[in-house]
Amino acid sequence: MMAPSEGLQKKLYSEILSRIKESDMEIPYQRGKYMYYSRTEKGKQYRVYCRKLNSNLAKEETILDCNALASGKKFFSLGLMDPSPDSRFLAYTTDIDGFREYTLFFKNLVTGKNFIEKIPCVRSFAWSADNKTIFYVTEDQAKRAHKVWSRVLSERSSEKLIYEEKNKRFSVYVELSRSHEYVFITSSSSSSSEVRFLRADYPYGKCSLFRPRKKNIKYYMDHGKDYFYILTNDKGKNFRLIKTRTAAEKKDWCQMLPHRKSVMLDNIEVFADFIVLHERKNGFPRLRLLDLRTGNAREIHLKEMARTVGASKNFNFTTDCYRYEYESYVTPETTFEYCLGKSESTILKRRAVGRDYSPKQYTVDIIKAKANDGTLIPISMVYRSDLKQAHPQAFLLNGYGAYGYSNDAYFSVPRLSLLDRGLIFGTAHIRGGGEFGKKWHEQGSLLKKKNSFTDFIACADALFAA
Repeated sequence: MMAPSEGLQKKLYSEILSRIKESDMEIPYQRGKYMYYSRTEKGKQYRVYCRKLNSNLAKEETILDCNALASGKKFFSLGLMDPSPDSRFLAYTTDIDGFREYTLFFKNLVTGKNFIEKIPCVRSFAWSADNKTIFYVTEDQAKRAHKVWSRVLSERSSEKLIYEEKNKRFSVYVELSRSHEYVFITSSSSSSSEVRFLRADYPYGKCSLFRPRKKNIKYYMDHGKDYFYILTNDKGKNFRLIKTRTAAEKKDWCQMLPHRKSVMLDNIEVFADFIVLHERKNGFPRLRLLDLRTGNAREIHLKEMARTVGASKNFNFTTDCYRYEYESYVTPETTFEYCLGKSESTILKRRAVGRDYSPKQYTVDIIKAKANDGTLIPISMVYRSDLKQAHPQAFLLNGYGAYGYSNDAYFSVPRLSLLDRGLIFGTAHIRGGGEFGKKWHEQGSLLKKKNSFTDFIACADALFAA
């Protein structure tokens, strides 16, 4: 069936491969006394994870070679990977059958040898501050993360069940705060959540419940210096930000950022002197930094509207700089660093896309289509500027519109081969997604799910009429 296009297939493969830098290295990032990074090697399928002591000039240590781990296996996927706070041990998870069932392994980074023990069906894990106790979450037969355990390395008899989530609508996640002072256990469903916490330096202490779960109320916790920071939708669906020294009384809560109808507060990242606010406004993501010393917030300037932006690797709690990842239809994946003192972003690395690529050759447009009920649905699109035609032209329209997931613009090397042949690529940001906050999601879910489909049809009709 595909034989007549064999020549085109080979041409496209060669074209795409020429735009990929096969041997490459990510920007090193500081974690404790080491600089960590990963690299790819030409002709090899998987990444090699490495580190250097204190400086990029130091000798390289390979901490995990995924090519070696994958050798002889039909399938391999690295899940989570996290060194202990003192950098002596490595915990990591792998899936070798493709069923998303990850097994937790431990490696001694001083000797380079793996521990004998391994733990199956692990969804998440977190080190304690004592550098030998680890918390981990296991799944049931339905792949629901439901049990939280603790264990001291090489002491299987020390295994202890910390918490079990018996409500089948809820799943559990465990994480260590960036401050390394608290371990958080979050239990959440599609409509509510609750968080337990304990001191990271006393892993066998008692878990405390911050606030019991309540119907249609979600909240998430983080920690910095003397405060807990809480992201909650108790006053509105788009969330607000509060802080408190204790979990005892709601009257002790101090509001830092109110609920806003036009802005969705998706997430926060807490550092010693600032908080990164991950927000959505006018259908697109943005980043703001809230200075905890002055109380002032500043937005990181992002030049394109249709974009994807999110956190990079930021493990230093006391830093004044923040790294983030950015890309768009025409801007390749780029790592930026924003420093509070300079109030500007610096490019640390941008993905190489061959010598002939220039974003100036392409145009990004955003138009709006009117849905059946009059709601305006954004359509973002990209095309080769010199190939845009006045008469009908091939258009590949995609959409998602489910689970509150935002279908943001991203860069794609294979897509360039389509654009260079005159095709227009676009995304219909239909309801059911999270582009405009929780209300946008709800207007395309449950009894209103039909809107996701009629929105997509309306977008296609608008393009035909354009």
